[in-house]
Amino acid sequence: IQYHDLSNVLLTDKALFYPKPYTDKQKEIHPYTIAKTMKNGWRWITPTWSRVGTGYVFSSNHITVDQAIQEFQEDIGDDTVIPNVVDFHPKYSTKTFNSNYMTLGMCNGFLEPLEATSIWVQVKALSVLQNKIERFGIDGEIGREQFNSALRQMNEEILNFLHFHYL
Repeated sequence: IQYHDLSNVLLTDKALFYPKPYTDKQKEIHPYTIAKTMKNGWRWITPTWSRVGTGYVFSSNHITVDQAIQEFQEDIGDDTVIPNVVDFHPKYSTKTFNSNYMTLGMCNGFLEPLEATSIWVQVKALSVLQNKIERFGIDGEIGREQFNSALRQMNEEILNFLHFHYL
Protein backbone atom coordinates (compact mmCIF):
# COMPACT_ATOMS: atom_id res chain seq x y z
CA ILE A 1 0.00 0.00 0.00
CA GLN A 2 1.36 3.41 -0.94
CA TYR A 3 0.57 6.37 1.32
CA HIS A 4 0.71 10.13 0.96
CA ASP A 5 2.57 11.29 4.09
CA LEU A 6 1.08 14.39 5.71
CA SER A 7 3.41 14.72 8.70
CA ASN A 8 5.02 17.80 7.14
CA VAL A 9 1.69 19.69 7.25
CA LEU A 10 -0.23 17.97 10.09
CA LEU A 11 2.18 18.15 13.01
CA THR A 12 0.21 16.25 15.64
CA ASP A 13 1.38 12.65 16.01
CA LYS A 14 0.38 11.48 19.49
CA ALA A 15 -2.74 11.43 21.61
CA LEU A 16 -3.43 10.81 25.26
CA PHE A 17 -6.87 9.51 26.15
CA TYR A 18 -8.66 8.76 29.38
CA PRO A 19 -12.18 7.56 30.25
CA LYS A 20 -12.92 10.03 33.08
CA PRO A 21 -15.66 9.14 35.58
CA TYR A 22 -18.26 11.79 36.25
CA THR A 23 -17.89 13.86 39.39
CA ASP A 24 -21.26 15.57 38.82
CA LYS A 25 -23.08 14.02 35.88
CA GLN A 26 -25.87 16.64 35.85
CA LYS A 27 -23.32 19.43 35.29
CA GLU A 28 -20.85 17.56 33.08
CA ILE A 29 -23.10 15.76 30.60
CA HIS A 30 -24.02 17.59 27.40
CA PRO A 31 -24.82 16.48 23.82
CA TYR A 32 -21.69 17.86 22.12
CA THR A 33 -17.91 17.56 22.08
CA ILE A 34 -15.74 20.37 23.38
CA ALA A 35 -12.48 21.01 21.52
CA LYS A 36 -10.17 22.97 23.81
CA THR A 37 -6.90 24.64 22.86
CA MET A 38 -3.85 23.36 24.71
CA LYS A 39 -0.23 24.57 24.59
CA ASN A 40 0.90 22.05 21.96
CA GLY A 41 -2.31 20.70 20.46
CA TRP A 42 -5.93 20.35 21.52
CA ARG A 43 -8.05 18.45 24.03
CA TRP A 44 -11.43 16.84 23.38
CA ILE A 45 -14.09 16.42 26.04
CA THR A 46 -16.91 14.10 24.96
CA PRO A 47 -19.51 13.07 27.53
CA THR A 48 -21.13 9.68 27.08
CA TRP A 49 -23.87 8.18 29.24
CA SER A 50 -21.43 6.40 31.55
CA ARG A 51 -18.30 8.60 31.52
CA VAL A 52 -16.50 11.53 29.90
CA GLY A 53 -14.20 10.56 27.05
CA THR A 54 -11.32 12.98 27.00
CA GLY A 55 -7.89 13.24 25.46
CA TYR A 56 -5.09 15.49 24.28
CA VAL A 57 -3.77 15.45 20.70
CA PHE A 58 -0.26 16.91 20.44
CA SER A 59 3.01 17.05 18.55
CA SER A 60 5.89 15.06 20.04
CA ASN A 61 8.26 17.45 18.24
CA HIS A 62 7.09 20.23 20.54
CA ILE A 63 6.45 18.52 23.88
CA THR A 64 7.45 15.21 25.49
CA VAL A 65 4.88 12.61 26.46
CA ASP A 66 5.62 13.24 30.15
CA GLN A 67 5.11 16.99 29.69
CA ALA A 68 1.86 16.36 27.80
CA ILE A 69 0.63 14.05 30.57
CA GLN A 70 1.42 16.71 33.16
CA GLU A 71 -0.39 19.41 31.13
CA PHE A 72 -3.36 17.05 30.65
CA GLN A 73 -3.51 16.24 34.38
CA GLU A 74 -3.36 19.96 35.25
CA ASP A 75 -6.16 20.73 32.80
CA ILE A 76 -8.34 17.95 34.22
CA GLY A 77 -7.44 18.97 37.77
CA ASP A 78 -6.32 15.50 38.83
CA ASP A 79 -2.66 14.51 38.99
CA THR A 80 -3.54 10.85 39.65
CA VAL A 81 -4.95 10.37 36.11
CA ILE A 82 -2.79 8.01 34.06
CA PRO A 83 -3.88 8.39 30.41
CA ASN A 84 -3.24 5.93 27.61
CA VAL A 85 -0.82 7.06 24.89
CA VAL A 86 -1.38 6.44 21.18
CA ASP A 87 1.03 7.14 18.33
CA PHE A 88 -0.34 7.92 14.89
CA HIS A 89 1.05 9.04 11.57
CA PRO A 90 -1.08 11.40 9.44
CA LYS A 91 -1.38 9.88 5.97
CA TYR A 92 -3.82 8.49 3.42
CA SER A 93 -3.65 5.73 0.82
CA THR A 94 -2.98 6.84 -2.74
CA LYS A 95 -4.66 3.67 -4.06
CA THR A 96 -7.72 2.88 -1.98
CA PHE A 97 -8.91 0.43 -4.62
CA ASN A 98 -6.12 -1.76 -5.98
CA SER A 99 -6.16 -4.86 -8.16
CA ASN A 100 -8.33 -7.16 -6.02
CA TYR A 101 -8.65 -5.33 -2.70
CA MET A 102 -9.78 -2.08 -1.18
CA THR A 103 -8.33 -0.44 1.92
CA LEU A 104 -10.85 0.99 4.38
CA GLY A 105 -10.78 2.39 7.87
CA MET A 106 -7.49 3.31 9.49
CA CYS A 107 -5.46 1.22 7.01
CA ASN A 108 -6.75 3.60 4.32
CA GLY A 109 -5.56 6.63 6.21
CA PHE A 110 -5.64 8.59 9.41
CA LEU A 111 -5.52 12.36 9.36
CA GLU A 112 -6.62 13.48 12.83
CA PRO A 113 -8.18 11.87 15.91
CA LEU A 114 -11.86 12.64 16.33
CA GLU A 115 -12.15 14.04 12.81
CA ALA A 116 -15.45 12.59 11.61
CA THR A 117 -14.79 13.56 8.00
CA SER A 118 -12.41 10.59 7.76
CA ILE A 119 -15.34 8.32 8.61
CA TRP A 120 -17.30 10.06 5.85
CA VAL A 121 -14.57 9.18 3.31
CA GLN A 122 -14.88 5.50 4.21
CA VAL A 123 -18.67 5.55 3.97
CA LYS A 124 -18.48 7.40 0.65
CA ALA A 125 -15.91 4.90 -0.67
CA LEU A 126 -18.20 1.97 0.13
CA SER A 127 -21.16 3.75 -1.46
CA VAL A 128 -19.25 4.49 -4.66
CA LEU A 129 -17.95 0.90 -4.80
CA GLN A 130 -21.45 -0.50 -4.32
CA ASN A 131 -22.81 1.68 -7.12
CA LYS A 132 -19.98 0.66 -9.47
CA ILE A 133 -20.48 -3.05 -8.75
CA GLU A 134 -24.24 -2.76 -9.25
CA ARG A 135 -23.64 -0.97 -12.56
CA PHE A 136 -20.77 -3.04 -13.99
CA GLY A 137 -20.82 -6.28 -11.97
CA ILE A 138 -18.05 -7.70 -9.84
CA ASP A 139 -15.82 -8.53 -12.81
CA GLY A 140 -16.56 -5.40 -14.88
CA GLU A 141 -14.36 -2.36 -15.28
CA ILE A 142 -15.30 -0.10 -12.43
CA GLY A 143 -12.81 2.69 -13.05
CA ARG A 144 -10.19 2.07 -10.37
CA GLU A 145 -8.14 5.15 -11.22
CA GLN A 146 -11.17 7.46 -11.26
CA PHE A 147 -12.24 5.95 -7.94
CA ASN A 148 -8.78 6.41 -6.40
CA SER A 149 -8.52 9.94 -7.76
CA ALA A 150 -11.87 10.89 -6.23
CA LEU A 151 -10.82 9.52 -2.83
CA ARG A 152 -7.46 11.30 -2.98
CA GLN A 153 -9.34 14.52 -3.69
CA MET A 154 -11.66 13.91 -0.71
CA ASN A 155 -8.66 13.41 1.59
CA GLU A 156 -7.03 16.60 0.29
CA GLU A 157 -10.27 18.50 0.99
CA ILE A 158 -10.25 17.15 4.56
CA LEU A 159 -6.61 18.21 4.87
CA ASN A 160 -7.59 21.75 3.85
CA PHE A 161 -10.46 21.66 6.34
CA LEU A 162 -8.05 20.62 9.11
CA HIS A 163 -5.71 23.47 8.24
CA PHE A 164 -8.54 25.87 9.04
CA HIS A 165 -8.71 24.35 12.54
CA TYR A 166 -5.09 25.28 13.20
CA LEU A 167 -5.05 28.79 11.71
